[in-house]
Amino acid sequence: MAREKGSSMKNVMRILIFLLVLSITDKGFADAGFAYRFFLKITNDDGETSKGSFYFGSWEEYGSEKSLLDFVKENSNIKELEIFPEILTLKISQSDLDFTDKNSSVKIKISNVVNIQVIEFLSYVPNQRLVLLNEDELNILFRKGLNFSSLYFKDYEIIVAENCIDILLSDKTKEELDYEAEIFSKKLRDKVEELNYSLEMENGDVYFNFFRQEKKKLLKKGIVVFTIWYAL
Repeated sequence: MAREKGSSMKNVMRILIFLLVLSITDKGFADAGFAYRFFLKITNDDGETSKGSFYFGSWEEYGSEKSLLDFVKENSNIKELEIFPEILTLKISQSDLDFTDKNSSVKIKISNVVNIQVIEFLSYVPNQRLVLLNEDELNILFRKGLNFSSLYFKDYEIIVAENCIDILLSDKTKEELDYEAEIFSKKLRDKVEELNYSLEMENGDVYFNFFRQEKKKLLKKGIVVFTIWYAL
């Protein structure tokens, strides 16, 4: 019964992550294809130069012999290159994730680009790699001795989405963090049960508002919570 109630919500969440990817690259790579991180030096028609990381997903493979601008134009409809001047890369479990301030991006219209230099590029498995955080969350990531705990509870993927995982990150001990994750998980389970295992219509708003409020409470304890999406 829970699977039937949650099926529509799973489709909604797939659409949401697709739109999230589109907001950065205009090409969805949450389900297949190739994913790249380019470190660029861009000069616009005003003579201004910007450097930063640009993330792009495509069904076609990129080769260094090809013009990046041509590659982007051929594989998307984006009008701007959104680059992130500074990123912090951390290995969480077996995955390398890039973290940055969500307000730090620089957007440059493709029509204003005079020269673009690919200083380096990285190809990676087409899962979510970039994590956007606020300043308070990002500051915690610079602490020493970080630990993480993955959040999971039975039927979560049936009710919410089958290709995501919530992660808690902090400089607390692993035991302390696992304990906080267990409490957080129970609160989410109880909320889903309270909503009769359905996140349809207004129930979805209730659940995700609750989720955000609990994230804020954990942040006050020095714990960052973020969600990572994986290829289907």
